[in-house]
Parts: sequence; C-alpha cells; structure tokens
Amino acid sequence: ELIRNDAERGGDIRWRRPASVADAEAAIAEALATGKPAFLDFTGPSCVNCQKMEKSVFRVASVIKALNSLAPIRVDTDPPHGDLAQWQQERFHSQNRPLYVRIAKGAAGGPEIEARWSEVFPPEDTATLARFQAFLDGGAGSDAGTGGSSGFWLLAVFGGLITLLMPCTYPMIPFTVNFFAKQAAGGKSLLPLALFYAVGIVACFVGLGVLITGVLHSSLSTVAGHPITNLVIAVMFVVLGFSLLGAFLLRLPGNLETKIGGGKSGYAGALIMGLTFAVTAFSCAAPFAGTVLAEAVASGRWIRAVEGMAVYGGTIAVPFFLLAMSPGILRAMPRAGSWMNEFKVVGGLVEIAAALKFLAICDYAWGWGVIGRTFTIASWSACALVIAIYLLGLIRWSGDSKVEAVGIGRLMSSLAFLMLAVWLGSGLCGHNLGTFESFFPGDPAP
Repeated sequence: ELIRNDAERGGDIRWRRPASVADAEAAIAEALATGKPAFLDFTGPSCVNCQKMEKSVFRVASVIKALNSLAPIRVDTDPPHGDLAQWQQERFHSQNRPLYVRIAKGAAGGPEIEARWSEVFPPEDTATLARFQAFLDGGAGSDAGTGGSSGFWLLAVFGGLITLLMPCTYPMIPFTVNFFAKQAAGGKSLLPLALFYAVGIVACFVGLGVLITGVLHSSLSTVAGHPITNLVIAVMFVVLGFSLLGAFLLRLPGNLETKIGGGKSGYAGALIMGLTFAVTAFSCAAPFAGTVLAEAVASGRWIRAVEGMAVYGGTIAVPFFLLAMSPGILRAMPRAGSWMNEFKVVGGLVEIAAALKFLAICDYAWGWGVIGRTFTIASWSACALVIAIYLLGLIRWSGDSKVEAVGIGRLMSSLAFLMLAVWLGSGLCGHNLGTFESFFPGDPAP
C-alpha cells in the first residue's frame, strides 16, 4: 500500500518514511502510477524551521486534508540518512530545509511537473497559508532557493540578518560586546578589530562550506544535523558560559598570543571570536549555506558560492562594523566595573541555557531520554527566574558590588526575565510556546 499510517508522529497525516534512496524513488513512482501527486517533505529533527512547520502549519485541519489527498513522503536527511541528503542535493539541486516538493505526472506521457515550497510561516498568516494550500492543490510554489542573481543576493543578506537572531548565535552577542567594550575602554581602534572579526566569520563559513561540500562531498544538513556537531556546539556554549561566569579565563597561551599580535592589539582575539561566532551559528546557517553550496555543486560555479557566503558572513558582521564606526558609543558607557560583571553573568547563564537546545538534538538522536521538552523548559524557566532575582541584587556574584538602589532600568529588566520565566513555566502546564516548540523534535507540542 502506498500510504502507510504512521501513528508515532505526524498526527493524522499518513506519511510514508523512506529509509533509503531506493525507497524514496519507489514511493514517488508508486504515487504517480496511482494518479496521485507525490509530496516530498525534506526535513530532520535538527531542523528548527522544519519542526516549526510540523508543529504548527501541519496541524491545521485543511492542510492535513490536502496532504492526505496527495502521497505524503517524509524524507529525513539528518544522520544517519546521509544518502538521502545527497540524493536531495543531486536530484533537486538543493540542501534547503524545509523543502516541500510536489511531483505530478506530466500530460500525455510528458515530463513530470514539479513545484517547490521552502517558505516558513505561521498558520496565523492566513494569506500565506492560503497560498500554501493552493500549492498543495497544484498551484505555484514559493522556493527561496530559486530565482535570479538579485534573489540570490537578497537571500544572502536576509539570511544573515535572520541568523543574527537565531538561537544558535545570539548567546555570542554578550561575549562579543564585552570584548569590544574592553578594547574601546583601552583606547584601541575598533575598526581594524571589527575587520578581523568579520574576516573570521566569513573565512569560517566559506572554508567549512567548501571543505564539506567540495572536498568531503557531503551535505551541510548532514553535518549540521549530526549529534556530534550539536554536542560540540553545546560544549562550546557551556565553556563560554562558565567563562563569563568567572569560573576560568579563556585566552590563548601567552607566548602564542604575543607572537600573533593578540597581546598587543587584540587582533587575534577578534579573529578567533569571529571564527567562534561562525561555528556556533553553523547549525542555524546550514539551510542557507546548503542551498548556496548545492547550487555551486550542480553548476560548477564555485566563485558564486564563495561570493554568496562572503555576503552572508559580511551581513552578520555589519552590526559590529557599525559599532566600530561609532566608538564613542562604547566609550560613553560606564567604566568597566560591576555593570560589566553583571552583564557577563547574565550572558553566561544565557549561554549555558542555550546549550540545552543542542543537547536536546543529541538526546533525541542517541536516545538518552533525559533532555527533552520538560527538562529544557523547566531549566530555561529556572534560569530566567535566577536572572530576574540577580538583577534585583538579591543574589550577588564574585566581583559584584552591592545594589544600593533598584533603578527603573534594573527593575524593568528584572520584570522582563520574570515574565519570561512565568511564560516558559506555562509550557509545563500545557501551554503551546510557539517557536520554542520547534526545539524539541522528540516531543509533541501541546
């Protein structure tokens, strides 16, 4: 039977889940033979946007009905399904996830009719939801991975801006701001430091992308979705978090730092921070980077891939260039003291909390059964509560000064974290947390 009911996950959508390329090709052929268009969902547990669509749009009754009128095929391209990820790249010239492909039989024995959709949207966006349902019914698609050069560059810029807000990258912001603030306080020029920071970001994205796709002939989704990759990123966040909390100081060995100039000007530190930022962003960056590099593999235009990744990394670095162009902003800030230590403590707690997002992927892949939705949300809620209490001065860290008076800024910041703690806690009582639900592939959303 073509459509196999999957009661484990997927709600009322009767997904077929191929375990190999041969299974996927057979599922498509069977669908077309029965007169039904095949609907391919390229996804994976580590893909946040895929989980977002699965736990929101794919729960809408009209979408479920439309999908079941087709032959829905869910293609997991996360490890250990590297062959399916490679098949997606070679047949569809894309590593983008989510990627929805509708394949229908051509008229009078002609070529198959293919339409794609990769736009992520909330079900509350009724206009886009209507377009998606029209796509399922045979209408036009909406694929961010297609288009001319203008669309390619816009995608690079837009992808960089979005990546700055993704959970993989924002925990690095307090660490970075702290670095630039110290350099500005020391009277050093921030423009060359920002340049080295940007070079680190761009070099890491371009280098990793070319290495993985061009040298190792692998898929970025395969690497980014691998539990070992997520474990490495989680450990990195934990290490950075404890460093910000003052448990230890992260720095290069003295001799090496002096030789490469870090001790004199901080250039090495800026370069390494740029590299670190890019590595931590790798998981969230994989959908865009994979699309660009898959196009390069298909067309042989490596220069365009390098340029695209340079634009992407450069977009991420732009806010820090703007910061460097206005050093007076940083110099106008209070001198290094208790405020900076508090900023580091809050940042450290956020770093450690962010690590749980990546450990949840490891838990799902390796079957630990520990770091799931309940554990992570409870930990995040507790962390937000601790920060709220800390900002009021009720908890003091080593190096903190006593809070003599609670000003309006401190009070509002504390209330914001308190509200976040309560909101996250509501997720433990059956409340749907929206985008946050996409971080837990092994747990259904309320």
